[in-house]
Amino acid sequence: MEEKEEYNRFIIELPYINKKIRLPSGVIKGQELDLKFSELFAPYYQIKDFNKFKIPFKCMATDLETGELVVLENGNIISSVRASMAIPSVFTDVTIDGKRLLDGGLVRNFPVKNVIEMGAIM
Repeated sequence: MEEKEEYNRFIIELPYINKKIRLPSGVIKGQELDLKFSELFAPYYQIKDFNKFKIPFKCMATDLETGELVVLENGNIISSVRASMAIPSVFTDVTIDGKRLLDGGLVRNFPVKNVIEMGAIM
């Protein structure tokens, strides 16, 4: 308890576990970001199918283990958005359905193909 006030005081924290320094997968864990997203996405939190939004929505992520593109179109909107913006070494990865996900721009920087599949006219 005496160390609690020291937590999250610094931009970068390196945990010391079992006499070894552990490097985090990203500098920003996203707890404050999750709180802000919870506030912003509150009206949509109960909608699990992103196609039911006023404007259908999908976001792209990259599977950390396989390197494949993952299209997120249902589930928890906050986790999905966080996964799609998890830039390696800046934000920590996000686990969804047992997959560790990072920014979809690693595989498909401009998801034009996906937007056309959703019905956008070129």
